[in-house]
Amino acid sequence: MTAHILETSMDLIGEITKDNIRDHILKKRVPLAIMWIDSSLDNKDSYKEMLRRVAPRYSAKLAFFWAEGPSNLVQVRNFGLSGNTFPAVTILDPKNFVDYGYEGSQAISKETLTSWFAEYIAGTLLPNMRKESSPEISNGVVTALTYDTFKTEVIEPKRDAVVMFYVEDDNCLRIMSAYEKLASAMSSANILFGKINLDKNDVPRHGIHSVITGYPTIKFFFENKRKSPEIFQEKVITIHGLIDWIHSHASVKFDKEASMEAVQGDHSDIKLEFRAANAHEEL
Repeated sequence: MTAHILETSMDLIGEITKDNIRDHILKKRVPLAIMWIDSSLDNKDSYKEMLRRVAPRYSAKLAFFWAEGPSNLVQVRNFGLSGNTFPAVTILDPKNFVDYGYEGSQAISKETLTSWFAEYIAGTLLPNMRKESSPEISNGVVTALTYDTFKTEVIEPKRDAVVMFYVEDDNCLRIMSAYEKLASAMSSANILFGKINLDKNDVPRHGIHSVITGYPTIKFFFENKRKSPEIFQEKVITIHGLIDWIHSHASVKFDKEASMEAVQGDHSDIKLEFRAANAHEEL
């Protein structure tokens, strides 16, 4: 009984921050309901109070939180919301790797929130997911992925994979050009090189950690998918440094020196500058 009270209380709603969201996702026994609020608004506290009034009815099925929205647009959008309207609400179900989003075709109120949560509990609410039906044609070196194909191309095969999560901006497109040349130089390695457009797809959550640290984010997925993927942490690095990073994680070692030689010249000197998403690395 005590454990249940601790699990669902916290004044009924707690605050989600970039420092505690991972703990909440991993430790909560129920899905998280997060209201994203613009803290610069004079009526911000009225929305928190609204959530407190709605929460008791559903506290056995959902853990309720609020979070600052505009300063965490990366995660707002990763959870299937546009980030253009606040307040907005997300139900994050990490067990089933799906999200539900409500931005309000009508103004958010106690009544509309109650109705929306009731739909979720009843199982009639549809998850919020952006998926490309037809991705761009792969160039033979880097595989173009979608939310749906991510599982079959990256998660299920017993091989290492490197994936670039990107958006359609000049920075990502410049880095993509270098990434494709890198993949070509390492074509003999037993590694899938993939890319997924986050302007057109939600971040895949097929049983994996889904943190996006910037644009782009490059992740290494191990052959043993029970191991958590590694995130390329450096903000500025040469392509040679990226090859070295991949080699350090590869399940089957490849000829690193040959790969380095293949990108000698113009491409080996390109510095990859990773833009932190909205100046916030993660929520």
